[in-house]
Amino acid sequence: MKDYFLAIDLSTTACKAVIFNSAGESVSEAHRDMPLFHPHPDWVEADAGDWWRLTVECIRESLHQADISPARIAGIGVCGLMHALLPVDKTGEPLDRVMLWMDQRCKPQCEWMAENTKLSPSTTVSAPKLRWIVENKPEIIDKTYKFMFGKDYVRLKLTGQYATDISDVGGSALLDSKKGDWAFETLRLMGVPDDRMLAVRDSTEIAGYVTENAAKETGLEAGTPVVIGAGDVRSTYIGAGFHVPGRTLLYMGTAAWMVTRNQKGQVYWMGATATWGAGLRWYREMFSDSRPYHVLDEVAAKLPPGAEGVIFLPHLMGERGPKQNPYAKGVLFGLTLAHRNEHVIRAILEGNAYLVRHLIEEHGSERIGDIVAAGGGARSRLWRQIIASVTQKTVLTPKVAETTSLGAAILAAVGVGMFATPEEAAESWVRILDGCEPEANLTGQYDKMYDVYRRLDTAVEQFYQEVHVEYADQPERS
Repeated sequence: MKDYFLAIDLSTTACKAVIFNSAGESVSEAHRDMPLFHPHPDWVEADAGDWWRLTVECIRESLHQADISPARIAGIGVCGLMHALLPVDKTGEPLDRVMLWMDQRCKPQCEWMAENTKLSPSTTVSAPKLRWIVENKPEIIDKTYKFMFGKDYVRLKLTGQYATDISDVGGSALLDSKKGDWAFETLRLMGVPDDRMLAVRDSTEIAGYVTENAAKETGLEAGTPVVIGAGDVRSTYIGAGFHVPGRTLLYMGTAAWMVTRNQKGQVYWMGATATWGAGLRWYREMFSDSRPYHVLDEVAAKLPPGAEGVIFLPHLMGERGPKQNPYAKGVLFGLTLAHRNEHVIRAILEGNAYLVRHLIEEHGSERIGDIVAAGGGARSRLWRQIIASVTQKTVLTPKVAETTSLGAAILAAVGVGMFATPEEAAESWVRILDGCEPEANLTGQYDKMYDVYRRLDTAVEQFYQEVHVEYADQPERS
């Protein structure tokens, strides 16, 4: 029987491989942290060699955990980080490291695009990053056969097939929405030839089949179908059942984003942060704290709300929302000699919750109800409880916290014909479970700390650009 589905989720800071059974239940999950590179203070890069190496490790571990024959995998779905384009040559070999979405080097190119195209993009999306390559590494453009998103590179390694889907193209700011294809006119203005871009296909379409070479590397069965897949946002929509009217979704991953669907089915994008779980990863690296994340939760939970006066502004790589500012910086405020690691941990959890409340207030708190929290950060009950108490909203969680992976598995299940549509599959596989209710006795305390957070956030904003260091002023770091 072929009654299992493999989801490969390539995020900014990790790679995951999750195997689901035919009821949409996770039977195994493998995880690897992703190395990141910071050649300059506001640059962030990844190496595609790490993408594939960790994917292979995760696939092998997930198969071992599940203790099933690879022949029982009915289909494979891929999803991944958005906005990050990898240049590869005709053999599929990477030509350079990948500029990640949080990389801020392309601020001048954003200005160029606003002046020379019909776009006014942020530093997050792919378009100004491509223009940066045109201006600073033109030889890369000349050598590139195709520019690929992360999930597309993983699928290329599995099947040998080049393609992408509309969700990733849309996230690049280079989508011609009327044609459902790349905005080739804009690409030409930027100096990027049409043939460098991937063909756009449907997310549920079978892109190809696991090759003999990929089977030897990964332990999968040769001939296993692999669907086109989707960017992480669309996969999360599917895996969290966001098609349901009235649902508000908070994704808690490397960064966070919020979106809501009203009772009429209309979707409103509420905004995104530059970092979220990345803040805790930064803490672990900065403070050499190798304890697992659930242990960090336990020590932070022993402190009272407010982290005994420590406040964290979570703008570690600029900020996307609610006030977009590529120069924004992270701030730890209120430190004394008495504060310890656990104060910093709790301050990071609370600072991100304050930012979510700011997003909600900008949108209109009265316009949303309960929040469904998804992503790796949603595994933390403490974090969900803090968010509930800070925002005064009930925070629910899906049965499968890794909704992005579930969404990728659903795309595979549709691709091989088990379901007709992703929505039909979500109705069968997605379940919303327990909720964290706001703690009424903490409302006043969190309101006070949130007020300080907002005033502090505004007060330091004037200094961000003054301390910003352009990459030309510093030697490159490995």
